[in-house]
Amino acid sequence: MFSWNEKYLPFPPICTYKAVNSNIDFNYLLSLCTECQDYLDNNKHLEAEYLVLSRIVYRMKQKFRTSKDFKTLEKLCKCLRVYLDINLSFHLMRFIELIPTNIEKEMYIPSKNLLDYILIRLLSMKKLLEKVSVNCVQAAHLYSFRIKSGQFWKVAFCVYSLVSRIDVLTKHSEKEVSRFYEKLKEFSKGYSVNENNK
Repeated sequence: MFSWNEKYLPFPPICTYKAVNSNIDFNYLLSLCTECQDYLDNNKHLEAEYLVLSRIVYRMKQKFRTSKDFKTLEKLCKCLRVYLDINLSFHLMRFIELIPTNIEKEMYIPSKNLLDYILIRLLSMKKLLEKVSVNCVQAAHLYSFRIKSGQFWKVAFCVYSLVSRIDVLTKHSEKEVSRFYEKLKEFSKGYSVNENNK
C-alpha cells in the first residue's frame, strides 16, 4: 500500500472489469472528475506565484543564504514545487476516458485501483497545501521582524506580500481539494461493495 507522501507514485495499470447491475452513479462520478480536472487546469494563480517566488529565492540566495527567514522561504518554494509536480489533471483525464457514458445492465468500468490512486494523489495535494500554509505563516512571521528592524526592509516587504498571497491561494486550493477528496471517497466505498459482488 502506497502512502500519500510518496514523491514518485506511478499510475497503476489501466484495466476495467465487467460490472453487473452496478449501483454506482457514473454520471455524477464523471461530472465530479471533470469538475476536478477543470479546476486543476484553470487554477494557475498558485503556479504563477510559485514562479515569482522561485526567482526571488534565486536572486536572494547569495546574500541571505545563512539567514533563518530565507531558509524558511526555500522550504516553502520546495514544497510548492512538489505540489505542482503531481500533475493530477493528466491522470484524471485517463480515468475519465474509462468511465462509461451509457448506463447498461452489464458494462465495463474502471478498476478500484485507478480511483484509489486519484484519492491518494488528492490526499497528497491536501497534505502538501497544509504544509505550504504552515511555511507561509512561519516565513511571514520571520520577515515581519526584518521589516521592523529596518534591514533590507524593501526586500522583506516584497517577500511578505508574496507569502501572504500564496497563503490565501493555498487555503482556497486546500478547501477545494478536500471537497473533491471527500466526494470521491464515497465512490471508493461503493466500489468495494460492487467488486465483492462481481
